[in-house]
Amino acid sequence: MSDMKKEYEIMGLKEGASKDEISKRYATLLKKFKAAKLEGKDSIDGITVDDVTRAYNKLMGYDSDVEPDPEILRLRELKNKGIFKKLNIDPEKLSNFWTYNKWYVISGIIGIIVIISFISSIVNRVEPDFNFAVVGEIYSMSDKQIAEKIESSYPVLKEVSTVTMTVGMEAKSEMDVAMQQKIMVEMAVGGLDLVIVDRVNYDRFAEIGTFKELTEIAEQLGVDMEKQQDLIAEVKDEEDPFTGLFGIYVTDSPFLKECGIVGDEMIATIHVNAKHPEAAFEVLKLIVKQDTP
Repeated sequence: MSDMKKEYEIMGLKEGASKDEISKRYATLLKKFKAAKLEGKDSIDGITVDDVTRAYNKLMGYDSDVEPDPEILRLRELKNKGIFKKLNIDPEKLSNFWTYNKWYVISGIIGIIVIISFISSIVNRVEPDFNFAVVGEIYSMSDKQIAEKIESSYPVLKEVSTVTMTVGMEAKSEMDVAMQQKIMVEMAVGGLDLVIVDRVNYDRFAEIGTFKELTEIAEQLGVDMEKQQDLIAEVKDEEDPFTGLFGIYVTDSPFLKECGIVGDEMIATIHVNAKHPEAAFEVLKLIVKQDTP
């Protein structure tokens, strides 16, 4: 357990804590960070929400280490030997001189473009009046197509923000790990309203209190409650644990298909801290209404 000591300390747990204890603690910490953010604080006792998320992922086994290239390791060892050390030459860079410099220049150009785009986005930015996300092993044609479908179906909305974060729970590359980290951050502090998730991510986030309880809303929408029974979940909160329905099956929704969204198992949820809960309800109504023939 020694290699996980730092992660346990960040989470405020004893080494060897169970996954259930880790999940409960994570839910509690997220609440504290949300409260801290409202006070304008980015950290608590020097620990950020990113630190906690990384520790949580590692302790839960969601993190993944990618094996380094053996050739790169060999070149790095040479750096501290013989003539390379005397002349302060990096053999790793030397072995890929042109490639190294080419990407250095390209990175600089990209950096300039990003800065210009960022400044432009600030000057011309329009605050979205609805935030929609697709998370997990679910695929979409384009975020633009989703936004246009929602805006045309519910004209009250003028600026729909959409984000698709497609990834399986088994991280197979650095990109997968990065996407999982992005999902954790977006779910924690991303200001999402309506989120379409796969079953794995539903179970993962429902138990830490990420989604709004939907029993009353589901009944208002005429949802077949019998078909939703296996979505009833327990929020593993240290201070206020409770059980409820936090999602509605929408796998066969024609509305989502028209948005270009497909998946083997799709569940509609409303974020517990939705910025636009009324809009989330109205869009959910569109999705659920068309979910039956």
